[in-house]
Amino acid sequence: MFGVIYAQYIRPDIDYRYYTNSKFNRTFVSRIYAGIGLPYGNSVALPFEKSYFAGGPNDLRAWRSRSVGPGSSKTNSNFERNGEFKISLNFEYRFDIFKNLKGAVFTDLGNVWLLRNNETRPEAVLKFNRFYNEFAIGSGIGARYDFNFFVIRVDAAAQIKDPAQDVGERWVFKVGAINDYIFNLGIGYPF
Repeated sequence: MFGVIYAQYIRPDIDYRYYTNSKFNRTFVSRIYAGIGLPYGNSVALPFEKSYFAGGPNDLRAWRSRSVGPGSSKTNSNFERNGEFKISLNFEYRFDIFKNLKGAVFTDLGNVWLLRNNETRPEAVLKFNRFYNEFAIGSGIGARYDFNFFVIRVDAAAQIKDPAQDVGERWVFKVGAINDYIFNLGIGYPF
């Protein structure tokens, strides 16, 4: 338009959350998030800021922000990992500890993928026959302090399954050393 190339894409997302309250102020929360980004017209790729990312305090808490995927890609670089398709599943059991101090136990699953064939990174492309084996899985515990007008949250999570590892070595769960955990600080609940 007027000699300026602009991005053309559609990006529908689904974010479904289900809360089950039980006696004694205990809550089980589950979340399913999926999204797809499809460039069209004069665009061959999504704008970087509209791509999907995985990892971080509100997503896959056992990984640093934007450090998962795409697919089973392996990289030691500092480049951010993004994709055009994302699936994320989160499960969290929340409970009271003492007055305004609350606890949580959680498990997160998910990843991002590319949609078009990529000769340099075929493991990054979404393939129906293997995508379910490329889910990153992490689990952990958290503490939340409820100030009534906002919540401060600290989570400690460990990787259970890392899709960036070789197929027979993806189950990586370790318990023990403090370096095996990712600590996240957040405001509000993750979902």
